[in-house]
Amino acid sequence: MQPSRLLLILPALASALHAHQAVEIIVKDPSGIPLPGVNLELSGSNLTAPLKAVSDASGRCHVDLDPGIYQLRLVHPNFLSFNRRIQVGLGHPHHLAFTLHPYASATVEVVAKASVANLSALDEPLNHLLGLADAANEGIITPAELQSRPYQRPGDLLETVPGLLISQHSGEGKANQYYLRGFNLDHGTDVAIRVAGMPINLPTHAHGQGYLDLNFLIPELVSRVQYRKGPTFAEEGDFSAAGSVDIGYLHALEHPLLTLEAGAYAYRRSLFAGSWKVAGGDLLIAQEGVHNDGPWEHPEDFKAMCNTGLNRVARAR
Repeated sequence: MQPSRLLLILPALASALHAHQAVEIIVKDPSGIPLPGVNLELSGSNLTAPLKAVSDASGRCHVDLDPGIYQLRLVHPNFLSFNRRIQVGLGHPHHLAFTLHPYASATVEVVAKASVANLSALDEPLNHLLGLADAANEGIITPAELQSRPYQRPGDLLETVPGLLISQHSGEGKANQYYLRGFNLDHGTDVAIRVAGMPINLPTHAHGQGYLDLNFLIPELVSRVQYRKGPTFAEEGDFSAAGSVDIGYLHALEHPLLTLEAGAYAYRRSLFAGSWKVAGGDLLIAQEGVHNDGPWEHPEDFKAMCNTGLNRVARAR
């Protein structure tokens, strides 16, 4: 080769080494189908900021890069992220193909100890709670214990909890006054109550945070009462500084229930409840009506109507 020709080739070669290179990146899934919408990001010492692009309908991205080494990252919502170091320049391919793998699909089954609903069915719950209860100041009231007590008002149901007292310092329709372990909880500010899993304490109220009105409760439908006393259970959340009570409702009734009651001061109460099999589950419906004048010179003429509809659908396994 003549020296003049060599002098012409060397500048051309140097220019090619530093010129932009057009690089095509193709992204597919494991079956070879192009993946559109893949976010591409390139970073390297030749770039002042990461270079970003998105694959088109054919799974392709086209970028212009200076020769050098780059860190490539591919991200798609339904696939595992992909990281690879690539080199751009003479002697290296300009067409790069990559495969993204989807997240592994699996069925996860969570197995735990018996739930609270099953604890109430134990023959000797006090003994069987050993190893199940987290502390000595929690327990459960069984259906047999609930049925053995008379109730003058719905709030009396909470007096099955040891150390929890209920009073009424005004007429019907107002939330009870609660006392737990000697603490005056006013209308429920520091005892968290749930009925069928639903929190009952009101966050804001004229009587203060945690106002707890249980007048809607139907004692005949209660299946269990689980309690925790003391501020040692952080998972119970707000209003549980003195304790918490979880009241469970029945999922189904063996027979329809009709109750008619009457008493002094024009007290009247009616209750109908029943359950039926619907769509592979149990549909429980109850309606209660109450009237009471109270022991007042001027009759209070208190009226209340409670409706309950609960549906528990059995899920296929």
